[in-house]
Amino acid sequence: AKVAPGVNVSPAVGIAASGKKGGKGPSADLQVNNAMSLYKELKDESIKSPRDVAVKLQAALEEQDLFSGEAKMFEKTEIAGPGFINCFLAESFVA
Repeated sequence: AKVAPGVNVSPAVGIAASGKKGGKGPSADLQVNNAMSLYKELKDESIKSPRDVAVKLQAALEEQDLFSGEAKMFEKTEIAGPGFINCFLAESFVA
């Protein structure tokens, strides 16, 4: 998926770490944590923070066929902190 002019990223490749369990509130099953490192390469007038990169990555993830149908993998995604994307797996995917 295109994240910025000339930069294509496969968001699924960026899913690198499992979320913590046992803290306050719901915990993600997976976390995309590469917005900070991508920000260093992508920063310009339209991308002013790692969170801006995370917004673009989240949009690219949502363009994939991962949120509906038989291949549904994710229930939802949320941006947290400076640019982490928390991914919540669909129960049908883990069942």
